[in-house]
Amino acid sequence: MTDQNLSREQLIFNLFALQQKYDLLKQSIESDQLRRRQEEQALREDKERYRSILHASPDAIAITGLDGFIVLASPAALKMFGYDHEEELIGSQISDAILPGAGNRALHTGVPGSRQRLQGPDEYRGLRKNGSLFDIEVNSEVILDAGGEPVRKIFIARDITDRKSAEEYLRQTRHNYETFFNTIDEFLFVLDEQGNILHTNSIVVDRLGYSTEELTGKSVLLVHPPARREEAGRIVGEMLQGLTEFCPVPLMTKSGVMIPVETRVSPGFWDGKPVIFGVTKDISKLRFSEEKFSKLFYLNPSACGLSDLGDQTYFEVNEAFYTLFGFDRHEVIGKTAMELGILTEEGRKAILSKADQDGNVMNTEVELVAKNGEVKHVLLSAGNVHVQDKAYRFTFVHDMTGRKRSQDALRESELRYRTLFQTSPSGIMVLDEHGVILEANSVISRTTQYSYDELIGNNILVLSDSEKQQKVTANIQQILQGESLEQEVVNRKKDGTRCTFLLRETAITLPDGRQGILSVSNDITERKRAEEALKESERRFKKLFEGHNAIMLQIEPGTGRILDANDAAAAFYGYRKEELRTLHIHQINTLTEEQIRIECDTAISENRNYFILSHRLAGGEERMVEVHSSPIELQEKKILFSIIHDITERQRAEAEILEKNEELVRLNAEKDKFFSIIAHDLRSPFNSFLGLTQVLAEDMNLLSKEEIQLYAQSMRSSAVNLYRLLENLLEWSMLQRGLTRFEKEPFILKQKITECLLQIMGPARIKNIELTYEIPDDIEIEADTHMFETMIRNLVSNAVKFTPKGGRVSISAQPASEGYVEISVRDNGIGMSKHIISNLFNIDTPTNRKGTEGERSTGLGLIICRDFIEQHGGKIRVHSEESKGSTFSFSLATSKIKPVYEQQRRGSESGTGTR
Repeated sequence: MTDQNLSREQLIFNLFALQQKYDLLKQSIESDQLRRRQEEQALREDKERYRSILHASPDAIAITGLDGFIVLASPAALKMFGYDHEEELIGSQISDAILPGAGNRALHTGVPGSRQRLQGPDEYRGLRKNGSLFDIEVNSEVILDAGGEPVRKIFIARDITDRKSAEEYLRQTRHNYETFFNTIDEFLFVLDEQGNILHTNSIVVDRLGYSTEELTGKSVLLVHPPARREEAGRIVGEMLQGLTEFCPVPLMTKSGVMIPVETRVSPGFWDGKPVIFGVTKDISKLRFSEEKFSKLFYLNPSACGLSDLGDQTYFEVNEAFYTLFGFDRHEVIGKTAMELGILTEEGRKAILSKADQDGNVMNTEVELVAKNGEVKHVLLSAGNVHVQDKAYRFTFVHDMTGRKRSQDALRESELRYRTLFQTSPSGIMVLDEHGVILEANSVISRTTQYSYDELIGNNILVLSDSEKQQKVTANIQQILQGESLEQEVVNRKKDGTRCTFLLRETAITLPDGRQGILSVSNDITERKRAEEALKESERRFKKLFEGHNAIMLQIEPGTGRILDANDAAAAFYGYRKEELRTLHIHQINTLTEEQIRIECDTAISENRNYFILSHRLAGGEERMVEVHSSPIELQEKKILFSIIHDITERQRAEAEILEKNEELVRLNAEKDKFFSIIAHDLRSPFNSFLGLTQVLAEDMNLLSKEEIQLYAQSMRSSAVNLYRLLENLLEWSMLQRGLTRFEKEPFILKQKITECLLQIMGPARIKNIELTYEIPDDIEIEADTHMFETMIRNLVSNAVKFTPKGGRVSISAQPASEGYVEISVRDNGIGMSKHIISNLFNIDTPTNRKGTEGERSTGLGLIICRDFIEQHGGKIRVHSEESKGSTFSFSLATSKIKPVYEQQRRGSESGTGTR
């Protein structure tokens, strides 16, 4: 291993050893004058070696005294910090170049008396000579003398500016994810956890021909060929379990056109909900590349052959092969070269002498024999290729017969070789004995992301991680010693991502006579993922079928025999799965056997895949079911795959819906009447309000201050009435649309009613009405606070409205039946007739009347109170007589009776209040 390859730890170790040796030599010189000359010579040699290590290190190295002043700096340190001469750094403090900061352990390691070693590097800011700052990573160690005492400190710094920039770039990349989703030209799907389409990008709609409405809510299997939908669903399940990486099932446009693709899925979140993301890549160009290889093979003027890697028999040869050797097709296909007599024993030995253990050869001159016995002098190359996911031996034979034409033939062969080199679907590189890249085709540039100019002249180690470079170097030596290697390797692309290659490397002789290496690679990243995906897909389909909650059957179309059933089917029909597999569908379906046969034929022909039927359970009960049947290929046999839903209860519900239509019509009629009433009640206060504002606008200068105040009070009264009317309208509207939230919580009844009364004090004070309440301190009820406040506010407001000046309104509460409290609102107002009471809560019968001071009323507040009370499981009760007042009562559940810890009132006034 050279000095350049020394790791940082080895470098530090060598520096320590040299420093200790230096100290020992120095002590020896002082103590033994007789060996002075020999010791000085050894000292000079050690110092020279010491400086050699500093000069060879790619990292910046500085040695300081214990006081932090620099005594020695490597060339890399001068270059990194922008200095031209070592003298510019010698004598300066290390903290002038490495800025101190929080956690700068390196600057404080090795203080006098300290032997503690720094565990790992720290990050700092380096200061160059020109004043610019940059990011560095620093390691520091203490140098000890022979007696184990600290004498120096060594600092090793590495520039990490590029790494920091890369981390920032990664953050920016993640930030731009949404833009990427909207602009990517691949098919993107967002699915719910059942595989239904929630969202797609525009490519899906444009390429597949479906509208967004046709796709949204549908199963993603809709965009796959019907015959392969089960396969696609199975593979998707396996991908979500991490058993495979992509799905090869093609997409199918609405018009039936197939698009070859590779699909990958992953779980995630969309709008705060768990979803499945699907990314589908169009691989039509890859298929086109395979077709180009096929054309290159058949149109090639040189003899080409594809043989099976196992038995060496020819699978295919081109026309040039037949022309060169004089055979017909039926004589060649299925035979080996030895069986045809093309390859002589001498030729076989010549090939084997240059072949690796797998028989791969490159540009080997051999003698082959034509059918008529003519000896052909040819240049033969052979190697493994993949065509349509199958592996073959590709043999390339160039006829060199005739010494006179040899030079022209050689040039033509070189041209064909170059064409094949550049158009080969495999990545091809030629390396020298040091691993320097001499030639590379476009596939290498595409797969590694390095341009041709960046590759040529660079070392192959640029494609490997640092921890694997030693292995790469060892492989080069093995190949140069005659071994041919075929292995799977993980290479690093220019952007830092990894991909898996099948690498075949063998030694060759370069044009200048030196040894070289031919490296042929195929990107098998997707194949590896596909293999894993297939295994996972098979496991996940079985698990999906067996454990799915939906009822699933597999039926033989011709006989109607049930081939398989899942656990849900066994639970639904009441049979064990083993029993279901012995039954025929006519034993479950209530249709005749002939009708069942017709329905099966309809499903197989895909004229219809949706059926409403009656199925008979094991106990004899008949259930209405919804059956979705589609033909699928299973083990090279077409079967019917049926998903069954029990819709018995749904049909009953539909019947109930029909019964309620009349009730809905009646309710709509009531609502229409209510709207007409509200329109009338809104118009009157608005007219009054507008009239008052017109008077103020037109006659302001003619009105006295008292008149203006009177008009303002009238306007305020109209505004208050309008506000209360609109507030009730809003409450009623939200209640009717189901938007009112119902959240029960416990609270102290007396405290809540006190808060409600504060909001009604104004109108009561104007009419000089006494508001009183009698509520025990320890009652705690459980109700929706917003609804409760609305109920109390409406009932007390109504009592104030219909009570004359100087009247009285009281609120009381007392325990009723077990677990309930009865709340009552009483007034001594004008009361109600029996006719008004009987229609009080009918929205289509107007019962509204003006209050004792002309206050307007719509009756809507009482309807809201009734609905809110009923939501709490209670019922409102009314007792009233004309001229004697009214009492409204209702009951609510109590959570508990809270003990009274503090006497809040004294004597007979305890538990009562007056407002």
